[in-house]
Parts: sequence; structure tokens; C-alpha cells
Amino acid sequence: MPRAIILFSVFLVALSATGQEYQSDWEVYLMESGRKPVAIMVDLGIAKAAPLGDRPNLIILHLKYRDTLADGMPTPAGMKILEKAEDDLVPVMESGLSAVYVGRFTKSGKRDFYFYTNDTSAYHHILKEALRPYPSYQWYAAAKRDAGWIDYFQVLYPIPREFERIMNRRSVDKLRAAGDPLSTARKVDHWIYFKTKEGRRNFVFSAQDEKFDILEAGEEAGVKDFPYSLHIARTDKVDYVSMDKLTLHLWELALKNSGRYDGWDTLVLH
Repeated sequence: MPRAIILFSVFLVALSATGQEYQSDWEVYLMESGRKPVAIMVDLGIAKAAPLGDRPNLIILHLKYRDTLADGMPTPAGMKILEKAEDDLVPVMESGLSAVYVGRFTKSGKRDFYFYTNDTSAYHHILKEALRPYPSYQWYAAAKRDAGWIDYFQVLYPIPREFERIMNRRSVDKLRAAGDPLSTARKVDHWIYFKTKEGRRNFVFSAQDEKFDILEAGEEAGVKDFPYSLHIARTDKVDYVSMDKLTLHLWELALKNSGRYDGWDTLVLH
């Protein structure tokens, strides 16, 4: 079952060297580290193809910026310059090294750019030329082998709870874009999959106590990991805060019962 009612605009990217294809799906999300905000932009779509066997090397560009707010994030003016530098940098890395840009990490006056490639022979020269129009920015870069794309998955890719919030935000944004004022509670359907029937049964007991309707319990033919499905529903609000609170609760309850929460669906109301 699809996660929710939304359809996303994505770009189909062909990697000619390997014949691999993926749908690029960029996302920006915020976290906190040491009481400081961290802004991460990542291509979620490439995770389905990663790691790319012909791009086992990682190049990280560390770019320091001066125009900061009190929390270390760039000022609006500084953000414009950083975005322009990124627009100049990425095409040069892609054309010069056949590098794949997978994301960036921004915190406390520094923005790190992540590129995977096979060729690292001239990366420093290419970066130097690309950043020549920005002499006020200090930078340094390093290359290392990361055949398993560990940095991509451990640094940039969202942890499961954060991924759930991202999906919630996208779903609610789609409702808003369709003209839904989000002011009316309505039936919200949820799908959960379990490794065992016992785990599903225990989940059902808890869901019934919380006034969910149990609509369907089945078994997916040919599925080994999570073959036991469950479809439940309840009338709830669908704003950002309400959906985060509800779905993260169901996500944790599923996890406790050897299950996997698979998302929600609802109707657009006007």
C-alpha cells in the first residue's frame, strides 16, 4: 500500500557507467547536535541504488562561511551566496569527475558537501577553480575510500524516526496543496506489517484499547520478512503535530511487536 495520498515530482537519473537508474528525491530536514541546529539536505532516492560500485570514493568539501546567525546557521544574505556557490560547484564536479552529489551538512558556520566518484586524481584543482569566485570563503577538502557509502547512510540519510516525520510532512503538505484546511478530523487509515502472527495480535490488542477499528488482517504471499499485514483506522486530526504524535506512537508500538509501520492514507476535505 502506498504510504499516503501524495505523488512526488522526481527526476530519473541514468548512471551510464553502470546502467543503474534511480529517482532523485531531494529532501532538507533539521536536527540538533550539541544544542545547535543541523540542516541536512540529502538525495533520498539514490539510497535504492547505493552503494554504486563504480563510485567507491568519497570527496568531502568543507566550506566555512562567515555570515552566521546566533545559532550558527547562515544569514539570508549568506544563504544566497552559498546557494550560488553550490550551483557553480556541483556541475563542475559532475562533469569533471563523473561525481555523484548526494547531499550536504550545515552546522556552526560550516557546510560540508558530499560527492561519490571513482576518479579523485584532480579533485583539489577542480574545487579550487570552482570556488575561485568566492575568495572570502575558507575551504579544505579530503578524499577517502567509502565503497559501502557509509558516510551517506550514517551522516546524511535520516534515521527512521526522522524519516517518518519527513513522510508525514510531505503527506500533510499535499493535503494543504489540494485545498484542505486541515481543520476537520477525519478517518485516517494505517498499514502495519509484522514478522509474526503473535506480534500482530499483541499490536491489535493495544490498537483496540486506543479505539482503532481493525479493518483487515492478512498474509502476504511470498513475503518472508514481514508477511503479516494489518489495516487499521481511526478518526483523527491530520495537521503536522497531530500526525507526528500519532504515527510515531504507532511506529514505536509496531517496533515493540516485531512489526514495521508502513504509513497512512486519508481523503482530502474542503
